[in-house]
Amino acid sequence: MKFAILLLLLLATPAAADDAAVALGKALAQKNCTSCHAIGTDDASTIADAPPFRDIALRYDLVDLEDSLNEGVATEHPLMPNWQMTPEQAHALASFIMSLAPAGKLKSENIPGSQPLLAERP
Repeated sequence: MKFAILLLLLLATPAAADDAAVALGKALAQKNCTSCHAIGTDDASTIADAPPFRDIALRYDLVDLEDSLNEGVATEHPLMPNWQMTPEQAHALASFIMSLAPAGKLKSENIPGSQPLLAERP
């Protein structure tokens, strides 16, 4: 019985951490990104050149997206802020963005001809 309880606790911990990261990422997105990007499952971005977060989720996996956010997002758009996030913020925002991907549809290999929507800073 003790083994079953320990196993249950070990399995529940990552999910709780993921839920916390997604919640923090959503709060960061609401504060910093909604003036341009759609951050929901079916809303439109207020600026046409700003990809909805759900589209970004289809072109990355969590690790690649988190790395891109940690390295800084390069863009030609003058409204894109130069936000130097902490590694915790990058993980949280990436976790939230990836939570928007429809089940079974992740990463650019699933979308013929797609390219990443974010570029790394030189």
